[in-house]
Amino acid sequence: MCYVIITCRSLGWTLLSITVTLIIVAAVVSPHWIIGMPIRRDIYDNKTDTSEEFQPTVGIFNRCRKYVGSIHNLIRRENCATFVRSFTEPDSDFPHAWKAAVIFFALAGLLLSLAMIMAVFSLFVRSFFGKSIFTVSGLIQSLLCVIGLVIYPAGWGSERVKNLCGEYADPYIVDKCDLDK
Repeated sequence: MCYVIITCRSLGWTLLSITVTLIIVAAVVSPHWIIGMPIRRDIYDNKTDTSEEFQPTVGIFNRCRKYVGSIHNLIRRENCATFVRSFTEPDSDFPHAWKAAVIFFALAGLLLSLAMIMAVFSLFVRSFFGKSIFTVSGLIQSLLCVIGLVIYPAGWGSERVKNLCGEYADPYIVDKCDLDK
């Protein structure tokens, strides 16, 4: 006979594990990690001359920029897309630190999925190899995410970030850019 042991601690930890996993996945695919300096573009139309300001953004492997063109009429749109085509791209386009961060975040996502399974498993079993299931899974949840967050800023000295943030951007220094909004 199987007993289900539901406590506030195990239920809260299960829900928190699911929430953290979804937040990490959403953050990794977000292109809004570094917000660039405002760029002003002049827009010429048959009727008016205006200018528009926008801020380009870049994430670990995504970026957003605004395209302004004219096809029968004025088109203004923000284009967010992946700038990474492969892991063999040069360091100036896709820094090695960002490649490592992507790998660590992918491993963290896999381990967070394992932690979610263990969280559900904790409703039935209290320990895992003599250790509390909360201790084992908590360590798994935090270790690789922290490593990925520490490695990511090491790529801020790349040409991509210097074009976006200014010539004084270096690892762990973003110069004229902002972090998130």
